[in-house]
Amino acid sequence: MVIKDLRQQVFSVCEKLYEQGDKLSVRRVRDELPEQHSISTIHPHLKAWLEAQEAERDRIRQSYQCSDAFMDALASETGALIKNAIKQEKEQIEAFRSLIEEANNELQLLESKLAESKNTENQLKIEKQAINNELEVLKQSQVAKHNAIKAEAKRQISEHSKRLDISNALNAEQKNEIVSLHASLIELRVRCEQSEKQFEMQVKQQQLLEAKNHDLQTQQISLNVELAARDAQIEELKKANANIELLRLDLQRYGKREER
Repeated sequence: MVIKDLRQQVFSVCEKLYEQGDKLSVRRVRDELPEQHSISTIHPHLKAWLEAQEAERDRIRQSYQCSDAFMDALASETGALIKNAIKQEKEQIEAFRSLIEEANNELQLLESKLAESKNTENQLKIEKQAINNELEVLKQSQVAKHNAIKAEAKRQISEHSKRLDISNALNAEQKNEIVSLHASLIELRVRCEQSEKQFEMQVKQQQLLEAKNHDLQTQQISLNVELAARDAQIEELKKANANIELLRLDLQRYGKREER
């Protein structure tokens, strides 16, 4: 059983080398075998294959009554055709390998750009969240400060109004105090107006922050669109890569059929 398997392996290697146009030798056949065997073990099978080839040529020569020169020329031409076909197949395979490599390189580049875009998106999200937090804190601070100023102003205005009412009932000797109270009241009103202006400035600052937040949202939308486009390109490249691989396999099967 082992001898029969070795004979089949030797015959298969001889057919392959013969189709490639390589010179047949015991050492060359031994190098192509999947397992190591001695030269003395391989030689009888190689000799049997050569004798079978010679017998086949004799049979063809006798069947068609061809001369030795014609048979040699036919064998030479057949070998040249086989070599040419193998060479063309190898060139096609190399060309497809080059295309596959280019497609893989482009795919890796797009994946790198996609990862970079995703990192940018994450940074934008973090920045947006920070701005939202800052905006919320600023709102709360503005509201609390404004309420405190208004409450204090109301309290002081009420207090001075009461004092002013009391002062109006006093005699002329207390007019100086009334004037002072009027001045304090005017000062409080000025401070209240200043507080109102500060609040308006804080509101404008808040609006600027909201506009920046809107711009960040717009950038994020554009980035999502770009990510979707790049994902589509990657899918197209993967499909093209798969089609190229299928075409390469078809060419290999076609080449094997041509060899048979």
